[in-house]
Amino acid sequence: MAKLIPPRRGEALTFEGIGSLRFLEFIELASLTINDTAENQAEIDDNINQDQARQELRRDFSVQSSDYTTLDSEIVVCTDKMTITLNATPDDQELVSIQASNGVVVIEGNGNTINNETSAVIRRNFTTWDLLYGVEINGWIII
Repeated sequence: MAKLIPPRRGEALTFEGIGSLRFLEFIELASLTINDTAENQAEIDDNINQDQARQELRRDFSVQSSDYTTLDSEIVVCTDKMTITLNATPDDQELVSIQASNGVVVIEGNGNTINNETSAVIRRNFTTWDLLYGVEINGWIII
């Protein structure tokens, strides 16, 4: 990009009151610089918003072989017969996915209900349940 040099005093207008060539070039270059800066800032803002959205969708992933308690939105793969205890103080719309890979998995609500029950059981191997916590219903639902 060309260097932005303002016109000297007295060089802005001609005797007829029209902008001088140097003044018009300065204004055009200044406009381009401002537009480029605004476009770059908009692109940066879009990238930040996309990164924030990705972080919100991101969930921790773990493979468990013994009883386990969830802490947040996460994905849990159970490799053996076990009990998963859900977070006792979940956030609204907290999402937990649980897969039973090798044996029965009991899911405990930890003081909250799961489909209006205190617990739920995955009996079939390679079955995945998504459990969503809702503040309005004060419990977990299997979706």
